[in-house]
Amino acid sequence: MRLADAPDDAVVDGPALALSPALLRGDPRLEALFAPFDACVVLHEALFHEGSTARATRLLIAELRADKLEELRAVVRGVCPQGAFEEKATELDEVAAGTEWRERSGAFAVSAYRLFGGSTALHVTVAKVDAPDAGMRALLASPLAALAELVTETSFVDNISCTRNANEPPRWHLQATLRDLRRFSEIAPRFAAFGFEERSGKYWRDTIIAQPIGHRANPTTRASEGRSDERWMAALPGIDFDAR
Repeated sequence: MRLADAPDDAVVDGPALALSPALLRGDPRLEALFAPFDACVVLHEALFHEGSTARATRLLIAELRADKLEELRAVVRGVCPQGAFEEKATELDEVAAGTEWRERSGAFAVSAYRLFGGSTALHVTVAKVDAPDAGMRALLASPLAALAELVTETSFVDNISCTRNANEPPRWHLQATLRDLRRFSEIAPRFAAFGFEERSGKYWRDTIIAQPIGHRANPTTRASEGRSDERWMAALPGIDFDAR
């Protein structure tokens, strides 16, 4: 399983990303929805888990540098009929406005945005369509595979994603939760066995960085609620940041 139908991870993409049929897995709804994005500039795929045994929910995002929101809305309305979907206005992180369609059964959701600056983005979420081990299989097929054994022995995969921007190599991100009420400090010494070097509480191997998630913020007050030592993340290329 190769997220975002990624090419070789050392290869920098060209000025546009061509959507591969493999990414859409022969799903006629996805094929119709992403038809306007056959040459996009951003492509993102993620798998999310709700617990260790739940099937994985899939998220697909594409963006192109053109204002095609009205055209895209027409496409979505053709795929998501009013009787089966609820349609409403939506916003995205205060940087975009658009429309959301949510299947009344709750399994399929689509959002179309006009991004400030004139770009158009499409987000499609398909709930619980992949096997419970899909996240681990994606990890094994990714440049973060050096962490696979450590994850298998200590953690559950919460989500794994790949983002491709035109003219850049793919970026990968993993988030995991420790099993058995462990704390990150308990598994930290294990990173050395997999060739990681500690630097100020973070663990590096080539361009991979791994670290505890850090502080969990209250979504209402945005204030810290203390450390969340049971969760950790890894990313490639190495992105040195303080998760909040």
